[in-house]
Amino acid sequence: MASRLNCAIGEITADYEGFDLGQATRKVYHLVWSEFCDWYLEAAKPALREGNTATMENLESTLIALLKLLHPIMPFITSELYRGLTGDEKQLALQAWPKPGARDLEAERTFGVVQDAVSATRALRTELALPPQQEIAVELDGQGAKTVMENAGFFSFLSHARPTLGKPEKALAQVTPNVTVYLQPEGDLQAWKERQKKRLAELDKLIETTERKLANAGFVDKAPAEVVEAERERLLDSKAQAGRIRDNLTRFE
Repeated sequence: MASRLNCAIGEITADYEGFDLGQATRKVYHLVWSEFCDWYLEAAKPALREGNTATMENLESTLIALLKLLHPIMPFITSELYRGLTGDEKQLALQAWPKPGARDLEAERTFGVVQDAVSATRALRTELALPPQQEIAVELDGQGAKTVMENAGFFSFLSHARPTLGKPEKALAQVTPNVTVYLQPEGDLQAWKERQKKRLAELDKLIETTERKLANAGFVDKAPAEVVEAERERLLDSKAQAGRIRDNLTRFE
């Protein structure tokens, strides 16, 4: 988190100084919500439960930096949170602005590989309608599989899954740039197939409707550009989902 924070401080500061408030807001939102809340807080829980002082101090310093980055666009709530966190009565607007430090690109790469593997595992769990807290067994393959295994404890805590290396023939798969995650379904396989076929039919219908809409020159020429782009992205996403479902069904024929 420290490395990503250092990178973001430089970018967000440049956006503020260039009066690009929209870009700054988007980057701060992503940093706070998608990085800090979604991942760092979750990753820090085991160390916090053990009373790890270094993790607590790092968490506090990171939160202080985030409050400062948020302050220009959310002045009042960040001031109150800063005072409550630090006990400092000096206005947050008068505090020193955070400065970017060194980045650890290898740590960022490692964390990114594990993030992708966790997200892939969660997607497989959702696909099989498995409860979030149910522990499952997954197999990993690809150039990043070793990296995940070296951080197996961290991966298991975030995904509730036990990882091993392997490439089974009959298993659901989620492919990421560095690692492929496999999960072998258990229980009523036929019921799962029927759900997948139903979802596939829905996607095929959506794809047909979207393609027809995008082929309509009247819609493409008259609709706002962002609406047309959203339809194109929906089409790509629907085709990707349909492709994954077909691949998974093929594995179990």
